[in-house]
Amino acid sequence: MPTRIGRIRVGVFGYILSLGFKGIFGAFVALLTIGAAAYPLFGSDFVVWYLVSTVSAGIIFCTIYIIATRRELQKRARYTQALLQKYSSAIVERLNSFWKVRSIRKTVTIQANGDVHECTTIVASPVGQELTFYRMWVGTGPRQQQRYTARKQVKVQVRGPVINGARGISRDVTKTWLDDGRLEILVLFPAAIPPKQRFSLIFDVYWPGKCERLVKDKQPDEFTFTVSHYLERFDYTVILPKGKEFLYEPIGFKSPSPNIKLSPKFNKDEDQSRIRLRANRVKGVVCIGMLLQLK
Repeated sequence: MPTRIGRIRVGVFGYILSLGFKGIFGAFVALLTIGAAAYPLFGSDFVVWYLVSTVSAGIIFCTIYIIATRRELQKRARYTQALLQKYSSAIVERLNSFWKVRSIRKTVTIQANGDVHECTTIVASPVGQELTFYRMWVGTGPRQQQRYTARKQVKVQVRGPVINGARGISRDVTKTWLDDGRLEILVLFPAAIPPKQRFSLIFDVYWPGKCERLVKDKQPDEFTFTVSHYLERFDYTVILPKGKEFLYEPIGFKSPSPNIKLSPKFNKDEDQSRIRLRANRVKGVVCIGMLLQLK
């Protein structure tokens, strides 16, 4: 429930917006005219005080009008952005059937301060028609911190598409934060890719403080990936900070599994632990991954 002061503020902003700039300017001119007419009756001291008060009030009203207009524009922009996200998501959901993902290889490197670098390589091919774009989502797990202040610090770089081994260069991307906290990444191709032509994209995401809970608080953290279609190969590796030992559990499958393997590894030379999940012929909509906790 809005407070009394909040209701008064909304009412004042609404009234000033309803006046508009012309209304405020007209009222200001009228007050100046009244001051000039009052000179013969009240003298110069009163008129000077009156004019100073009128100018000050005019400045205050103009400032409030600018602030109110800015808030109104921000409100409309947020509403328009939400509609565009809704419409574009509905359109792209239908277009998702125009490509088929063959394999995914993802490596998550966690720094000692909780910063994360995610490198994801996707191999796919268009289905039925040429393909001119690709869309991917990344986000925090339910146990990971979702700080809105850190969103501006998240950096994304996309390289590709790589075709027939040719090295792809960096591409411009469109980033959009969705209501559920995920980051939507849309990359446009410089040229259309023909049907059945395999290509690969490399997504590099730099996310400050994403795993602070795991590293600093030593709380369990989930590393998962949602597969929404048949996937030939899936390779997911998490590299922990140096000198850290960990406990783990599988998510979304029982270990051992005939087509999913979860294998931890410790490199003595580098004093660094990692865990790797490899899956083959993943079918249906499934969320698989691992739950990690530092000792």
